[in-house]
Amino acid sequence: MKFFVSLIALASFSLQVTSQQSVDTSRNPGLNQSAPSAPQLHSRGSDDSRLQSHTGLEGQQPKLITIDVVVTNRSGNPFPGLSAGDFRLFDNKKEVKIERFRALSNELDGNDHAAQIMLVIDAINTSHESLARIYSQVRDFLNLNNGHLTQPISILVLSDTETGTKNGQGAKQSSENTTLANRQAFFRRIPASKDGLTLIAALNQSIPQMSRISEAQGGEGDSEKVMLSVKALDAIATVETKFEGRKIVIWISPGWSPLARSTKTDVALFNNIVYFSNLLRDARITLDFVNPDGVSGGASAPSNQTLPQNASESAFQNHTASVPTGQVGQNWYEAYYRSVKKEGQADINDLALQVLAYQSGGLVLDKNNQIENQIVRCVNEAGPSYELSFEPSSVSGAPYHELEVKVQKGNVSTRVRRGYYWN
Repeated sequence: MKFFVSLIALASFSLQVTSQQSVDTSRNPGLNQSAPSAPQLHSRGSDDSRLQSHTGLEGQQPKLITIDVVVTNRSGNPFPGLSAGDFRLFDNKKEVKIERFRALSNELDGNDHAAQIMLVIDAINTSHESLARIYSQVRDFLNLNNGHLTQPISILVLSDTETGTKNGQGAKQSSENTTLANRQAFFRRIPASKDGLTLIAALNQSIPQMSRISEAQGGEGDSEKVMLSVKALDAIATVETKFEGRKIVIWISPGWSPLARSTKTDVALFNNIVYFSNLLRDARITLDFVNPDGVSGGASAPSNQTLPQNASESAFQNHTASVPTGQVGQNWYEAYYRSVKKEGQADINDLALQVLAYQSGGLVLDKNNQIENQIVRCVNEAGPSYELSFEPSSVSGAPYHELEVKVQKGNVSTRVRRGYYWN
């Protein structure tokens, strides 16, 4: 199936869609019918209605916040059979009442309560060699149990080339389209199915061409990849806000290139950290990070590089290079796991893929390159899980609220989004 979503980094940023065949749109019609508007990344004070709908610092708020809780036993397996009385929920260390509770399974029922699962294959940030391994092991996963999946899975192939079919057919990109001012990213979407063999056949026809952003472009090229990747996540999450229920987005990627810490704080950057936190919350997305290269790969510590100055997104501008300190080694991003509670704490790397996954309550899997096993682990957490809804409290001067969930039964562990923004 051939169709694409194009993300264009212009002053008026929007999604464009080209469909060459009829495609099942029952899950995500926004991707190939009337595509939603995807905004610029904003500074505080923007009147963009979609920004206001997702930020806890602006706009009218819904009455209840719903969060998804994964409970596991000592072996790391999901723990079923809990009831509302087994849970205690803390908002900024103060216990709050659970207004609504629901136990979810990994099987679709009449109310479609099971989590939706989406695999994102990141061909923008992945080397050609690693991409071949990803495709091989994703096929192995889809072929488990002779292709009989426990629940539907959809696949998005993210690339920066519009034509990515196996036979390489399609128009060639012009030199104009390779300029930074016209940079683009494209989705090739494979609709959700429980038939792994059908997904494999579609995946075989969705192999992207080599990235047009070469290593020779250095820091400028890495910065371009970051911009495209962040916009892609924005587009995915924006579509998913239209659908109820929990979503698990498994992003297979070595991660986005880290950027050097800015010497001064940009108010717009903090606003965008708030924006993405609340966008993922509103979409009820748990973001899982799977590094296909394991401990031997992934991005290195932040280097002296900046995003292009002609970028329209103010949050990514003016991050002048500085010498990074104390950020070396494979797990450099762990330094950004702490929650950003105010503008003075904001850093460009707070929008790193691994950090966004951690903050969403997702898994950060980067210790081995057994992609098939890592996907299985993520999918297993689709259920059973638990849905808790509560009424947020307004605390003057404290826009960030830390969340904690405790279970009063068994020797179990819980994982939930780390917090939310509210005024």
